[in-house]
Amino acid sequence: MPPLLPTLPGDAATHFRLAAVGLVLDLVERQPALAEALPQLEAYRAEAARLLGRAAPTAADFADALAAHAAQHPAQPLARIAAALPTPGASRLLVALAMVEEDPLLGLLFEPEGGQPTVGGLTAMLRASPEPEAALAVRAGLADLEAAGLVRGSGPDLPRALQPMRVAGSVLDLLLGLGRAGSGLMPRASLPDPAGWIAPAPAAPAPVAVGAALASGMARLLLLRGPSGNGRCTFAAMAARAAGLGLLEVDPSVLEQPQALREAQGLALAAGAMLRVRLPAGATMAPPLAPHPFWPGPTAVVGPADAGVDPAPGQTLLTIDLPLPDAAARRRHWRAAGTPGLARTCATMTLASGALHRLAASAGAAAALAGRTRPRAEDVRAALRAMAEARLAGLAARVSRDAPPEPLFLDPETRQDLDQLAMRIRLREPFAATVSGARGCRGVAALLVGPSGAGKTLAARHLAHALGKDLFRLDLAATVSKYIGETEKNLERALAAAEELDILLLLDEGDALLASRTDIGTAHDRYANLETSYLLQRLERFEGVLLVTSNEAGRIDKAFLRRFDARISFRAADAVQRAAMLDSLLGPHRVSPALIDEVASRCTLAGGELRLVAERARLAALAAGTDVRDDALFAAVAAAYRQKNSQSPLKPALAVVGG
Repeated sequence: MPPLLPTLPGDAATHFRLAAVGLVLDLVERQPALAEALPQLEAYRAEAARLLGRAAPTAADFADALAAHAAQHPAQPLARIAAALPTPGASRLLVALAMVEEDPLLGLLFEPEGGQPTVGGLTAMLRASPEPEAALAVRAGLADLEAAGLVRGSGPDLPRALQPMRVAGSVLDLLLGLGRAGSGLMPRASLPDPAGWIAPAPAAPAPVAVGAALASGMARLLLLRGPSGNGRCTFAAMAARAAGLGLLEVDPSVLEQPQALREAQGLALAAGAMLRVRLPAGATMAPPLAPHPFWPGPTAVVGPADAGVDPAPGQTLLTIDLPLPDAAARRRHWRAAGTPGLARTCATMTLASGALHRLAASAGAAAALAGRTRPRAEDVRAALRAMAEARLAGLAARVSRDAPPEPLFLDPETRQDLDQLAMRIRLREPFAATVSGARGCRGVAALLVGPSGAGKTLAARHLAHALGKDLFRLDLAATVSKYIGETEKNLERALAAAEELDILLLLDEGDALLASRTDIGTAHDRYANLETSYLLQRLERFEGVLLVTSNEAGRIDKAFLRRFDARISFRAADAVQRAAMLDSLLGPHRVSPALIDEVASRCTLAGGELRLVAERARLAALAAGTDVRDDALFAAVAAAYRQKNSQSPLKPALAVVGG
């Protein structure tokens, strides 16, 4: 009569319980004295009768029940382990160790004083006959379990026979059906459906095709490259599901710890999962992944656009590049995120796909708080600003664009160059489609060169305002670190944010980072050159907008100059420009035109200095309760020159003109 299994759950915990109770019955049948010495085993007899729905079932009944349960509910962890390990009965040893972990009382079946079974105790109890080959099979099975990363021996200084054996914690949880938080294991049913994948570009591969390659064994190592938050991990999860696998996320540090990597691979074997590991920020090369003796993979490595992996012998590497989504893909993402109204108004925002979906959720929440049913573009912009500020906290600060910036006075040639740059940024996506090679990417890097106070930073603000984007100024003091590798990580964090969050990144006075490489005389020179080389390589694949200001282009490495898409020269304002600038900065005033012309012609102050002069004059007039007049401006100019330890060139008689 077959066991009444249809009423039993089809999960891993039930399968393990059948195996554990059957093993207890087998041990008691072969050694009846155990039942007399351990009357607590009577509870297992009662459980055996309940599980199979019959009185006094035998160990053979449970062997049949276990096989029937595996047939009805395939791909159980124990079945995967038994199929993968070469020694017959290895999974039986794993059950013995695991059931003692679950019920310490069962340790008395193997050790006189209880506790975790040792190699000797398992060998003595589980060998099927007194023949030496049976003992060797037990030892070989334990060796397989250890090599697979499923169990680990403790007490390495003890003789082999006296070493206690334990099941790896994550494998034990899997067998017992315990979903431990933070384990990183995701069953196939919980993974995203590959049918929902939105390709970033028409020629991009689909997870279904990659999953087929993984399932067939055509590829066992998958490298997914591209910007962060752009669907690389989602693609890996969808490909795993398409291949009929679950997913196991592991920390990148595991790759450099042989025992931890082996145990992660053992868990992936037992769970029928693909390993997924994300390289840390700034890392571009994964260490070699040591092959598992019984588990062929697959493994997915997620990294930046220039990431690399060194495959082990026999591993076939499949590399998938996932660029930022194009405009058509972004429209599909807005619709998929439940905000079809934003597909048109926000499609020009160059965003990573993950950032886009988070923005859609935030914008929807903001609209609901405002009593609106649909989010607007301004909700998205507010959410994007908050996201960028959080992403760049401690590295860059937003340059306010809530109000239009003050007027910018430039000569016609510089104004034309700035307008050309704005057009280059606005059309960078369609323009990139017409250009091949490295410079065909969507990134734009521009160098603004000129003396201090010539309006370079103000021009960057005007540019951001004209494009409707936020401008973030990189803090060099916070970016450059004395610790090896930290500067590169900080730069990667800032540049990645500029790529993925549709912002403009301003590197003010960027000479320190873009300076010419020097001969190596000290360790500092060597590391400074490494930072420069990293930035040079990173700019080659940069897909955002970077504005760099410098007082002197001669201090910048020539290799950087070749990587700039635009170079705009700012000249010091002439007298006519200074007069117009001062008149504008003073706001409503009653200063005589003669004094403004005199200040403009005699005082060769830069734009920033003129701004401070105007602010001082307006503050003095505000304190006096009057409009700005000649005396206030005259005093402000004099103060400015005192701060420079110079004599004001204005004639004293002009102090009363127009008073």
